[in-house]
Amino acid sequence: MRKFLSFVLIVISLDAYAFDSSQIYRQDIYLTLSKFQHKSLVIASQLKDKWSRYLAEFKDFAIKDAFPTKEYIIFTENGTGRLLTLDSTGTFNRIDQTKYAGDRFGSYEILYNDTLFSIGGYGFWRTTGAIRFFNSKTREWSVIKTKVNLPLAQGVNSIFHYSANEHKLYVIYTSIIDDYIKGKRSNDSVFVNYFDFKTKDWSQKTFVFNPNIAKTYSSLRKELSTGPSLLLKSNIHDDFLDLNFKNNELYYVDENNLFQLHNIIAQVPEYIISYNDTAYCVYNANGEQIFTLNYLQNKEIKENWIYKEQSVLSNSFLNISLWLLLAASGLLAFFYFKKRLSKQKNTNQQTEDTVFEKNSSVRFLTILDEQEQRLLFSIIQNHKAASLTSSDQINEILGINNRIYKIRNNIRAATLKLINKKFIDYIGTNEDLIIRVRSKFDKRYFAYTINEKYITKIELERTKKKDK
Repeated sequence: MRKFLSFVLIVISLDAYAFDSSQIYRQDIYLTLSKFQHKSLVIASQLKDKWSRYLAEFKDFAIKDAFPTKEYIIFTENGTGRLLTLDSTGTFNRIDQTKYAGDRFGSYEILYNDTLFSIGGYGFWRTTGAIRFFNSKTREWSVIKTKVNLPLAQGVNSIFHYSANEHKLYVIYTSIIDDYIKGKRSNDSVFVNYFDFKTKDWSQKTFVFNPNIAKTYSSLRKELSTGPSLLLKSNIHDDFLDLNFKNNELYYVDENNLFQLHNIIAQVPEYIISYNDTAYCVYNANGEQIFTLNYLQNKEIKENWIYKEQSVLSNSFLNISLWLLLAASGLLAFFYFKKRLSKQKNTNQQTEDTVFEKNSSVRFLTILDEQEQRLLFSIIQNHKAASLTSSDQINEILGINNRIYKIRNNIRAATLKLINKKFIDYIGTNEDLIIRVRSKFDKRYFAYTINEKYITKIELERTKKKDK
């Protein structure tokens, strides 16, 4: 009996020791992270894995980020809206009431004025541009309505950087098409925008990213995104790059310092990275500082701009081509109608046959586009067969059968009116070429036919056009 009681006492002691050990471990984590209050942290994946092995609360909780506040440490979960807090007593609590969604992988989390924000993210075959904030009173995530929607996800189409002095979140991004939509997924154009935490909205201007830094999003690799600068590597440059969004300047970075940083974190895999006003700092798992990277040293200006507003007349070949085409079309239209007006002064008293002959240098069919010509000759063909052209036939020729009723009527009426207008301007008469008549089968509806006086001349033009 004594041996049995001794055994039970040993088991209870071991359980109590295990409990105390786990509790002490929780408190150690709190003491370590609380040193970085209101700082952005980069926590090594090996350290997160270690916490998950030792603490039951993290067994089914994929740790993403940790945000130290005055009251506790907030842990966010990768891909979801779940939140855990750890206080000074080593106690974990879940503070949200949201259900697992899995819609924000690659989202950007930030603690601003004691409010936790979650921006963008990928999930369920789509990328979102939602700006969410956690409401501690309702224990729910809410969404801020913005005038601009930018679908963003880190590692998918964007790189984030927060500028504390400006209260702005900058993002380098490329446009993206959701997975369930067919289309080209191009990363050819790179843009920049910023979310202003003071106004709670994105800039409504369009900013282009300096192509001398990178021409595509895929050619950029993030090194460090915390602190006053964003450290990147670009396929275009051999050097590491320091992007200062506040000054809109790009610098070279001393590669030796970054190589030292990489060597340190390789030797100490359970690390924490934070920053102060002048340097990036590396700490081991217990919060002891082991390395400092001074980002203000050995800088050389490489480019005097990172981003600039995209003008209407940008370097885009498409925009330039469009403006040139519009200008050329305007000139041609001006000279054409000027020439037509001068000819019409001498043709008002002429017969229709004479008018067509006088204008032989500019054929009537040349001022109709292909669709208008196809419609005109379809009406002529029906007239020869002693039948009218119905509205449905015209809709089919114009390719608008699938449009709603009102839109079909508007497009059809506008097209017929335009053909008649061109004909009146051409021949100098008030007679319509295409005539609307009551349908033979239902007097409530209209059908269409051709003005017989002009069929011969129009078909003659068509014959000459084919001969040429």
